[in-house]
Amino acid sequence: MNLPRPHPDPRLAELERVLSSQEFSGPGRLNRFLRFVVEETVAGRGDQIKEYLIGVEVYDKPESFDPKVDSTVRSEATKLRNRLAAYYEGPGRPAPLIISIPRGAYVPRFEATKVVEMPREAPPAPVLVERPKPSPRRLRFPLIAAAGLLLTGAAAWWMSKPPPQPVLTPIQLTADLALASTPSLSGDGKLVVYASTRSGRGDNDIWIQQVPSTGEPLRLTLAPEDDSDPDISPDGSLVAFRSQRDGGGIYLVPALGGAPRLWVKDGQRPRFSPDGTRIAYSVGNEALVTNAIHGATRVMVGPVTAGEHQRVAADYSAALQPVWLPNGKVLFRGYPGPDPAGVKLDWYVASLDGSPPVPTGLKSQFESQHNCSIYNSFPPGSWDGGGVVFSATCKGVADLWRIPLSASTGRVAGPAVRLTVGGGSAFSPVSDASGNIAYSNAAGQSQIWSLKLDRPGAPERTTHTTAWDQHPSISEDGRTLAFNRTKSGELDVWTRDLNSGKEQPVAAGPGAQTYPVISRDGSAIRWTELIPDPKNEVGYNHVAWEAPLAGGPPKKICENCAEMGPGPGGVGHLDLDGRPVRIVVRHAPGKYTPYLHHPKQDVLMAAVSPGRRWIAFQSRHGDTLHLYTAAFTEPAGQWIHWGEGEMPVWRSDGNALIFASRRDGSLCIWTQPANGGRPVGEAIALAHFHGPARQLGPVSPVFAWMSASRDRLVIPVRERTGNIWLLRRQ
Repeated sequence: MNLPRPHPDPRLAELERVLSSQEFSGPGRLNRFLRFVVEETVAGRGDQIKEYLIGVEVYDKPESFDPKVDSTVRSEATKLRNRLAAYYEGPGRPAPLIISIPRGAYVPRFEATKVVEMPREAPPAPVLVERPKPSPRRLRFPLIAAAGLLLTGAAAWWMSKPPPQPVLTPIQLTADLALASTPSLSGDGKLVVYASTRSGRGDNDIWIQQVPSTGEPLRLTLAPEDDSDPDISPDGSLVAFRSQRDGGGIYLVPALGGAPRLWVKDGQRPRFSPDGTRIAYSVGNEALVTNAIHGATRVMVGPVTAGEHQRVAADYSAALQPVWLPNGKVLFRGYPGPDPAGVKLDWYVASLDGSPPVPTGLKSQFESQHNCSIYNSFPPGSWDGGGVVFSATCKGVADLWRIPLSASTGRVAGPAVRLTVGGGSAFSPVSDASGNIAYSNAAGQSQIWSLKLDRPGAPERTTHTTAWDQHPSISEDGRTLAFNRTKSGELDVWTRDLNSGKEQPVAAGPGAQTYPVISRDGSAIRWTELIPDPKNEVGYNHVAWEAPLAGGPPKKICENCAEMGPGPGGVGHLDLDGRPVRIVVRHAPGKYTPYLHHPKQDVLMAAVSPGRRWIAFQSRHGDTLHLYTAAFTEPAGQWIHWGEGEMPVWRSDGNALIFASRRDGSLCIWTQPANGGRPVGEAIALAHFHGPARQLGPVSPVFAWMSASRDRLVIPVRERTGNIWLLRRQ
């Protein structure tokens, strides 16, 4: 291995360190690509780095090079991003500086890896420079010790004479091969309570232990149903948690053990108030909220003892994941309402006196600061003495952050600071009175699994990779599988030959390419490109594309659409529109004819039967999805109710529906015979996914996430392990 050349500029020093590694050994073009863009940026010519210039200077393209026709630079940029990510996730860790190439651009970003915390006074001064730039002032290089799976530890550089910053030292609290999640700390930080599968049965139970650990944890719940999302009262005497037992609800149990008692039906994510007399909680299906299906959840507050429960932000279309502020106000994530068109999911602060909630401005602040869209992945964690700690997924990595927030005004008071860097995924942060932060560090993956329909048995894994695979679609003959693959933050469409095992990308960057569907005859593949659009309520414009499966240029089908195939009689295309969401027939851009609609319920996700005689679809009843079928005529036939369920898929002969259902308490795969479009007999379970360690991995209630051939069903399955960690404030 070549030794890196010393250089006083830390960016060039890191460049030489990267290029001298085994991953970048040799004189390859990717090395030239990386050296060119870094050196041009350091020389102050970053604004001149364009696709054309890279093609000519790095890949020796002629002056007639047209990037619109020749995609060499875009393809090579994707390879470079993936190689850099693999380097920093492996042999390049720890690194004093991380070099990355943002998606949709070619100017490199330089990110420091020092882990520090903002001052607890508001407003704090920014101290973590994530995109350092050359400065005439003196730079300092302090060394901060860090350890653990999540905090790689390294040096960082920032402007001279910054105020002293407290350091957060990582300490592992649990060391199981199970999944431990959703921790909560007592006010004095001496107790941590969490959900874990450590019993070995596969389901979550609630456990409590001392901090630091001085013995075995105490198991607080024993029921076979899942118990999760515990919260310990400020005085450490009582634990509230969500349980699936008896239909689901929030239960209370003494922290030293005892019999759990039901506190409220249907509630989830309980959080004790600062004085311990009240509990804020959510009601509803959070998966529907994060996919812009409104009215799916609400936030409630009730006394720990008997009394009336009050709805927070009653006029909001959706509210979830409440967090108490020290002044008794409630921070939550949600959509304003009743008409949320053009408004994105964000954080809001509400008083309990019924006054209008205040938007915090968190989402716009974070996205502008870090140049990434966090879409719906930024649940608030807890108040942290002048700010809020939370988890956010940025560029495919889930880290912990802290952002200053004024409890009195409800507004964000400064930039967010990253608390963890790299390794695993950090979720569910909570803080105690001293500023120590407990969180779950989870590792997992989503892979495509298959289930034989003629001989049902245990599902078998189909894809084998360290990437994140989901949204499968299989050809009718069972030979070709299409799916989404997320690797190093890149969301692309891939195919797999199920006979040979050969995999190849079909649609890749620079935007997110997702929701692939193979046509019934296997000749074409359709997918959706997500283009950031601040005017769209979910933050993206959906553009549908189609290309021959055997290869060929793609053609655009539509924009701002949810393409679901031809309409009845082959006229128009099925699409979604309006609030409540309805299935329509799109005849031209912006020209729709209502097809399946309800005055109060969202109607989602259509699946047309073989022979095109019947259409199956799902509709939202409150916070639950139900299945229906109707004759696929113009107009549609009478709705036939099949009961609770989602994601309908027709068997190839049209004589049965396959669907996902929570009728046994967990999301599992079921099937039921059909005759004339009507359900016959009882539904039969095809595959069970009970327990949090292995689950079905649905992403959207709008776009298909499972698919069937003549004899096989393909589904996404998530597997997770994880432990509880503590960031101890020095």
